[in-house]
Amino acid sequence: MNKNEIIYKLRILIAENRIEDALSQIHEYTQNNKMTPKATNDELIVIKREYYDLKSELVKNILSSQEYALRMNRLASNLLGVVNSLERIGDEMVYQNYKPVEKPRKVSISFSAIIWSGVFVLLIGLSIVVIEITGLHALKTHNSIFTPLEIGLLLIILGALFLAYMSARIPPNVEIYTEKKSSKATIFSYLINPKLHFAIIFSALSLFLIKRFLL
Repeated sequence: MNKNEIIYKLRILIAENRIEDALSQIHEYTQNNKMTPKATNDELIVIKREYYDLKSELVKNILSSQEYALRMNRLASNLLGVVNSLERIGDEMVYQNYKPVEKPRKVSISFSAIIWSGVFVLLIGLSIVVIEITGLHALKTHNSIFTPLEIGLLLIILGALFLAYMSARIPPNVEIYTEKKSSKATIFSYLINPKLHFAIIFSALSLFLIKRFLL
């Protein structure tokens, strides 16, 4: 077995971390009686140099791999800490901004019919007022304490009061429901608006008082 074969075999043994086998191979090579002492010494020097070079390279690789593993472990720990912090911050933000979602309730058919009844009364009063203002005087009252115009204003006030009362009974999370999305839903949303009702009541009551006591 020549020098190159010995070195090749030593490389394999060291790569497999079989250090004891590599040392025994060196010992066997130096104890070979077929080689001259000078040749044995020369070959031994070369083999030992190769062996120590390979051993130092092996140790360096082991140390560098351990250092790399430690660095990766520290990096993973830091990343895990950052992720945990972000999750904690996210949980706090979600908790602070959490609002329970209530399912909207729909207005029943009978309830909406009551609302439309109030609208009907209001429209009758409005029609009477329009008739009287335009001068048609189609309505005649006999032995009545109220004139047709005053009756119309009172009907408007009564209808608006009725609508305001029924609107107050509707929950704040109510959903305006119609079978088909149309302008009917928009009109109905105005009908259950208490601010609009009180504006109508104030206007009609003001006109009634002016007509009753000033004119």
